Amino acid sequence: MSKQHKTKQGFTIYETMIAAFVLVVGIVAALGLIGSSIRQSQKNRDFIIGSGLAQEGIELVRNLRDNDLVNSRPFGDSITGKSGDIFYDNTGSFSAAGKLRLSSGYFYGDAGTISSKFYREVSTSSLSNGEITVTSKVWWTADGSEPGDCSLAKQCVATEDILVGREQ
Repeated sequence: MSKQHKTKQGFTIYETMIAAFVLVVGIVAALGLIGSSIRQSQKNRDFIIGSGLAQEGIELVRNLRDNDLVNSRPFGDSITGKSGDIFYDNTGSFSAAGKLRLSSGYFYGDAGTISSKFYREVSTSSLSNGEITVTSKVWWTADGSEPGDCSLAKQCVATEDILVGREQ
């Protein structure tokens, strides 16, 4: 009887290196995709917060309009021709547009202790038919620096509403 020698072949060093390279490329691509998704979700979160803050500016001016009605003041008495930021502080006053701050309970305003990256400006103007246009703009930057006009590096959102008088 003769012995047969079987040769076992394994992977060569080149095949192993190519397999490792393909695996590393796949892992790096997956990590890049995860990082990109996280950055985009943070941008989307900021846009949603900015939209809510812009809408809040409109709602606060509506509240002032309604307070004029309750207090028997003429329509638009406390809101016509104003510009700046407005906060819910029961005074109904506009202040200079500036950085919004976070207070305890995660409420944005001017009296919080934590500085946020959001700036808001609310402006009103009278129309010829007696209605009032309210524009609320919110700006922010990723690094928290003071924004100017909207650009690729400085995001913003604006909302506009037209208020009409209400009968008593």
